[in-house]
Parts: sequence; C-alpha cells; structure tokens
Amino acid sequence: MNFKVKNDFFVVFQGVEYTFVDRESHLLLVSKDPHDLANGFEAYNETKYIRQVQVSELDAAYHCTTHARYKEIICSVTSFENGQIELYYVLDYEKAKSHDFTHEDRNEYVKKVSLSEVESIWYRYDPMFNFEIPDEQRIQKIEL
Repeated sequence: MNFKVKNDFFVVFQGVEYTFVDRESHLLLVSKDPHDLANGFEAYNETKYIRQVQVSELDAAYHCTTHARYKEIICSVTSFENGQIELYYVLDYEKAKSHDFTHEDRNEYVKKVSLSEVESIWYRYDPMFNFEIPDEQRIQKIEL
C-alpha cells in the first residue's frame, strides 16, 4: 500500500491539484509535471513549473492534513517511507509515554510505526478563499 502524505495548502485549477504561493494580487501555482508547460506554466527551474492565476479561476482551494489512528491516539502523519509512518502527537504526555512516543519538543511527541500498526488513515480538507466543501467530503479515508 502506498499513499501520499498531504500536509499543505492546495488549489484545484482546471481539475488538477497544485500547491501554491499566495501573493497579494494573485496566486502562483507550483507544478513538478513538465506536461504543464502545455497548459500555460513556465519553467521556474529544472524541476518546477509555475503559473500565475487569480482566485476566481480556481475550482477549489483548501488546506489538507493527513491523520492516523494509532491505538486510541489520533495523530498527524508527517511522513511515509519504506512502509514506516511517522506520527506526530501533541495532546497528552501520559498517552504519548505509554505508547513509547519520543519527546520531540515542548508537548510534542513523535513515533515511527509500521503501516500495519495503524488502524486508519485519512485526509482532512478545510476550505479556503471562500470555497465550500460539504461536510461529508471534508474527511476522506485512505484504504489500507
């Protein structure tokens, strides 16, 4: 099983999801796909392509975060590599300690676990720029 950790701000432009940089007068879409050069993007460097758009041109805009349930703890997912998920937890020192999380910083705990140890994983979408996302679409479960 493979999935992408998504913890960033995104827009959907012409049906494609992009990260972006918010400028005062416009948004700067960022792509890593050279095929986007045919869709009005310009080469920024050898691996990134950019396009300036207005919010009114977007299909959607949102902040997406990746979460997982590990035992009874709901955590943020910060990375997924080689079948290992890095979990980030901030709420309860006793729970973090009882599940062998490592103290990272003040009230912040991390732990790498195997994908098979995680009960569920999901994306949470929070709309931006006055776009709407129906409540039933704000949480999207990732099939394990």
